[in-house]
Amino acid sequence: MMGGMNKMEMLSKELDFDKSQRKSYKKLVISHQGQIKKLRKKQVTIKNALYKTIGEDGQESNRAERMERLSVINDEIEFMNLEHFDDILKLCREEQIPKFKKFRSKLETFFSPPKPPMKK
Repeated sequence: MMGGMNKMEMLSKELDFDKSQRKSYKKLVISHQGQIKKLRKKQVTIKNALYKTIGEDGQESNRAERMERLSVINDEIEFMNLEHFDDILKLCREEQIPKFKKFRSKLETFFSPPKPPMKK
């Protein structure tokens, strides 16, 4: 949640989506989340196998293979994220495109986990 509003609501509001666009956007988000969830599960499985090699002799090739597989999954996730935002842009009407372009500058923080509160 960002300021009491989830990311989907925030983006819908920022782009001034109408009811039809919000419905289409929600479908995109649900599909995207499902795809990402599958990849995250693969990541966890590979990481678990990778960490089981700690303290085991002769695991260099296994580690290298698993690290490569993690790299491929990370690339797939980033590619899916890019495609997802391409699809969101396609939902925009002509007058919403400048709002989308302005929003692009926030994408880095959009996916970042919240920062912990600063200590006093």
